[in-house]
Amino acid sequence: MDLPPGIMQEHTYRNKVCRLKKALYGLKQSPRAWFGRFTIAMTLVGYKQSNYDHTLLIKHNEGKNPTEDHMEVVYRILRYLKSAPGKGLLFLKNEKTVIEGYTDADWAGDLLTRKSTSGYLTFVEGILSRGEVRSKRGPMNLFCDNKVAIQIAQNPVQHDRTKHVEIDRHFITDKLDQKIIHFPFVKSESQLADVLTKVVSGKVFHEMIGKLGMTYIYAPP
Repeated sequence: MDLPPGIMQEHTYRNKVCRLKKALYGLKQSPRAWFGRFTIAMTLVGYKQSNYDHTLLIKHNEGKNPTEDHMEVVYRILRYLKSAPGKGLLFLKNEKTVIEGYTDADWAGDLLTRKSTSGYLTFVEGILSRGEVRSKRGPMNLFCDNKVAIQIAQNPVQHDRTKHVEIDRHFITDKLDQKIIHFPFVKSESQLADVLTKVVSGKVFHEMIGKLGMTYIYAPP
């Protein structure tokens, strides 16, 4: 094979050719073999292979070398806690008899680990609830702001793109067929579960926690 571009054509290299010792490119296993050697080299310099995506190599230094940005995050949390000592959930009696849920997910939202974040909220008779919920008064409305997810759940046809969520999809489909849950669409600005999965503005945050029933318990009547 000819000398690759960039090799200086010095006197000692004139009329020379390269002898191919081992053919790597063009083989079916060449990408895996190359990436295996690359991964070993990267781990030797402190990188760690992600358990969720084997092609992602991560090197964490934040805990060992905190910066002013990290301290600003800590101060921001402390300021919020100091300004809201009387924030809490107020449980009021109402006339609602339905069970409603809000679910949201931020797929691969973490810029470092590419991990996904999911969250859900459940209201029983209009009151935010924790733990297992069983409805004896009709189907539960599970609000979602992702039209594609709703279409996948309601589509009886299995596609190749949904193989990784096949079990979950069948579970949801069964509950829809049994009329245990409904899957209505909700606009993103009304998706209460966003406060659990995404960074929202201060205005949106306070509006949503107000809808969750959180209030200032020391406020005058």
